[in-house]
Amino acid sequence: MWRIAFSTLMGLASVAVAEDAAYYRVLTENLACIADHHDIYRKMGDPVFVVVTAKCPPEEAASILDILVNEVPNPDFQDDRLDEFLSLTPEDLDCLSRTEFPETEVIRFFPAECRIEVE
Repeated sequence: MWRIAFSTLMGLASVAVAEDAAYYRVLTENLACIADHHDIYRKMGDPVFVVVTAKCPPEEAASILDILVNEVPNPDFQDDRLDEFLSLTPEDLDCLSRTEFPETEVIRFFPAECRIEVE
């Protein structure tokens, strides 16, 4: 059951692929907040599922099943759409905690490379 839920959640997260590198497209302020509270997120699991549009820092871990039940498919997919869900490992959180964020509205986070890219 959890494997199905996890697979479905990964399908919902619109992790984009560009030049063979997966990235998340998010608001800088949201990712900076996750970085500022990385210790709280680390305690929530491995990996931790983050609802980007939720309160930061969160009061509790996001439930995969709640996300699946409450997620409404967006049939009007657009290239400029922001990611709403992140799946972050402890290494990703460590990376974010060391990152200096640019003063821009939207960024791309490449977890495998521990890299931020300005749009």
